[in-house]
Amino acid sequence: MTSTSRSLLSLLPGWRERWIATLRGFGWAVPLPKGRTARLATGPEGVVASIRAGGAPNRVRVRLAPLARRTFEAGMRKLALRAASSASLLAGNLPADAEAAFAGMRHGLLPRRLEEVEQSCTCGAAPPCSHLLAVHSAIAARLASDPLLLAELRGWRREEIVETVRRLREIDAPAAAGAALSGGAPRDEAPVPLPEAAFGRPESFFSPLLPLSSLASSSASGEPTDSIPARLGSPPFSDPEASRLIEDFHRAIGLGAAERLAEWEWRRAGKS
Repeated sequence: MTSTSRSLLSLLPGWRERWIATLRGFGWAVPLPKGRTARLATGPEGVVASIRAGGAPNRVRVRLAPLARRTFEAGMRKLALRAASSASLLAGNLPADAEAAFAGMRHGLLPRRLEEVEQSCTCGAAPPCSHLLAVHSAIAARLASDPLLLAELRGWRREEIVETVRRLREIDAPAAAGAALSGGAPRDEAPVPLPEAAFGRPESFFSPLLPLSSLASSSASGEPTDSIPARLGSPPFSDPEASRLIEDFHRAIGLGAAERLAEWEWRRAGKS
């Protein structure tokens, strides 16, 4: 991910703010979470909470219309093919740009229509009552630290998300890599295993296409730190985001090494 992409993502509001903004867009006065909020229990019925306001406790239930498997897998496929997004999902987090994966579909992770929010309260008042608004505020607070709750509200458990991402990467990544390397359609044959010699002498498995002397350069010439990767060409990954990550890592390593060298020279000059 480039620095520009990271900057754009940093401008996105958090899931807490997006949840509140979405519901306020329906005309509901959902308050910002402050201090302790209602305790939430999640399960097949969605989010369930017990809210007491001066009298007997009221049982509140909130869930979103479940995402159809076809819609869910289409969105997950887009996320699984991006290295950073799939790593985030496998680590139990929801990428900041996850909603964009459902662009153009009837449903997304966040509700787009009032009818997608299924809610009830035993107080008998017309929704959204004060008890429901309090629970929506508690959901917003929970999303700040546990954004995968949003997927649970859509009817998909965390275990299903991880399993789906792993399965889609196993299916799509080898096929996409085959297409990128061959310049044509994805290959159907199974990947060729590494030869035994690669395990005995791994240093002999890869040979550079260019002589090492052609890569010689001097940092004193003012050459950019990412010039050598530029000479070698783009990394052979099907995921362009993974290629950008490699380039960013190399640039960061080069800058870090330059800073360490400058610090070492400064200390050496101070001792002399």
